[in-house]
Amino acid sequence: MPRGAVLIVDDWPNQRRLIQRILAPLGVETLTAADGEEALALLRQHPVALVVSDREMPRLGGEQLVAQMRLDPDLADIPVIIVTGSPDWPADAADPDVLLPKPCDANVLRGHVKRFLA
Repeated sequence: MPRGAVLIVDDWPNQRRLIQRILAPLGVETLTAADGEEALALLRQHPVALVVSDREMPRLGGEQLVAQMRLDPDLADIPVIIVTGSPDWPADAADPDVLLPKPCDANVLRGHVKRFLA
């Protein structure tokens, strides 16, 4: 089923590891970043099929990450799943492909990942 790496973006190392464990049964390669700035650098260096990101992070949060990805022709088509404890997404922000509440259901997250990587 793997069709490219999944980039996991969260400022909490435990949350990054949790999402890696949730995705492990799918056999997908994962990359990790601690914030949006680090994620953008990785996105420009490695082929990534999907981004799973937190919303609230230092330096560059999920909203800004999605906005910058949508403006970059090389990154604009990469799907983004935002996992957040604050699910109210601003009307004027670039939309992620999926917005999931924290804590997210592992089966729901895996289902979305499968759909995007199919």
